[in-house]
Order: sequence, then structure tokens, then C-alpha cells
Amino acid sequence: ATAVSRPSLLLLTKNGAIDVNADLAVAGGTLTLNAGTGAVTITGTGAGTTVKAVTVVVNGGQINVVGGANANQAVTLEAATDLSVFGSTGITVQGGAGTNAFAALNAANKVTLNSSGALLVQGGAGAGAYAKVDPTTVDVTASSVTLRGGAGLDSRASVIGGALNVQATAGDITLQGGTGQNASAYLQSLGVNAGNATLSTLTSGSVRLLGGTGNNADALIFARSSLNVITGTCTGCATLTSDPRNNGIVDVGVFSETIGIVQTDPNAPPIAAATGQQLVDHDNRRLLLEALFGARRNNQNNQNRNQDDDGNPEDFSSARQGQQGQNNQSGNQNQNRQRAVQSCPR
Repeated sequence: ATAVSRPSLLLLTKNGAIDVNADLAVAGGTLTLNAGTGAVTITGTGAGTTVKAVTVVVNGGQINVVGGANANQAVTLEAATDLSVFGSTGITVQGGAGTNAFAALNAANKVTLNSSGALLVQGGAGAGAYAKVDPTTVDVTASSVTLRGGAGLDSRASVIGGALNVQATAGDITLQGGTGQNASAYLQSLGVNAGNATLSTLTSGSVRLLGGTGNNADALIFARSSLNVITGTCTGCATLTSDPRNNGIVDVGVFSETIGIVQTDPNAPPIAAATGQQLVDHDNRRLLLEALFGARRNNQNNQNRNQDDDGNPEDFSSARQGQQGQNNQSGNQNQNRQRAVQSCPR
């Protein structure tokens, strides 16, 4: 395998399979991989594989972005503006068997994932072999959408953005924790100005949040501002009262300032309260979100999102402590609100 670099434009077209196992880079323009109805497979090899350009377009039948079998054989698909992936058969983003053999789709602006088949984002067997989609805006359309944690330590499956739009046109949207420790499945909309998430399925479809068997292998949906779900049945969609991502146990549920869940199946069961937690009203939920995200907003410098490079969700404990300190200074008038934030049960 030989690395390829071009200054402005690189177009690889073939009516058949395209396999990429070495670096591809376009410094100032567009990189296009077009396999027609054939598969496009980008695999982490050697010291890792990076495919990057200002704009990246991948088109084919089955699209596979997969980490390698050995340590550090990560694979990254990266765009300075927009990244678009069109897979008529399906799209898979999956961590590998090697330690830190992660698979990542990154874009400074927008990632579009479009398929008539299934989208699978799955952590791998190796420690740190996470699978991550991480732009400012995410637009997903597929017959079904699955985020699944892996078997390795910290082998998370996550889709992170300032704004999320996820649509399953035929099947379910499923988040499932894995067998590894911290092998969680996350949908996260963390934008300061546009932290909104919308999930939708047909009436025959479901949104399903399923905890894993690994320690702290959560299945969670986070949205800073608003979360809207329209689906036949929403399973595991209880409203959480505190940020559970690093508490060492398995949690499932949704967490946002404003939550709207519409179940269109008339036979759908009511959404149950989270196990071991209590539902809270909008006012207290807003205070909690401010405690978690408020300090972060001040340090954003107008960036739309901010998360760890390793796919690990941020630890918001410092933000919570900063908010609580402000509440303490404001005197007795805010003590009740402070207690509402501090007393969210686990």
C-alpha cells in the first residue's frame, strides 16, 4: 500500500470494489471515491489509515470504515468542511480487534450518512477501539440505525454533533451497550447554539435503548437544548435526572432540557420511569442542564461542540461544581434550586 497525496482534486471511480488501506489526502479540494454499486472498504493498516480532504464524498454499495486487527491500526475519514457517505446497500463504521484501532468519521461542518440499507456504528474487540461520528451537524437516513458498544475496554459507539437528525425509513433506531467496560452507545447533541436532536421512525419502527453487559455500558441519548422523538414505540426512553455516564453502572434513558416523545403505535406501552431514578419537571431539568453545560458554554469560544478526541464523553463534574458555587453565592433565594440539582438520585 502506498500513500497518495494531491494538492486540489482526487477522483477515484470504478464500477466495482474500491479498497483503501493507505493514506489518501487532498490538501485543498475534494476527494471522491465512487464505486458505483460496488463496495468501498477503508481499513486501518500499518500505523493507521487516514483519508482526508476539504470535502470528502464516498459513494458505493456497501461502505465499510473498519479499524484493523493490530494495535494502533485506526482508520479516520476526515473533512475540513463536509463529509458525505452514500451506501446503497449499507454503511458500517466499526472499531477493530487491535488496541486503539478505532474508526472515526470527522468533519468540521456536516456529516451526511445516507443508505437504503442499514447503518451500523459499532465498537470493536480491542481496548480503545471505539467507533465515532463527530461533526458539527449530523444528518442520517437509513433503513435502520444501530449504535452498539464493543467487547473492548472503552469501545464506545457514538454519534456526536451540535445538531442531530436521525431517521430510520423502515426499521428501528437502536442503541445498545456492549460487553466491554465503558462500551456505551451514545447519541449526543452538544452544540451550545444548536443542541437539538430529532429521531424518527415509521409507526412500525421503534427507538430502543438497551444496556450492555459490560460495566458502565450505557445506552443514552443526550441533547443540550431539545430532544424530539417520533416513533411507533420508544423502549428504554425514560427521562434521566442526572448525568449517568461515568457512574460505574449500566444506565439507559434520555437527557435534555426539553424532551418531546411521541409514540405513534396505539398499542405502545407508556414510557416507564428510569430504574432507581425519579422523573423531574421541566424547571429542575433545566437547572440540571445548566449545571452540566453552563460552564462549558463560557469556555467554548463560539465553537459548536467540544468532546474528547478518544470518543469518551466529557466529564461535566467541573461544570456542575461551578454552577453549584454560583448558587451558593446567590444566597437563600436559590437554595431550593441548588438542592434540586444536587439531590438528583442515583
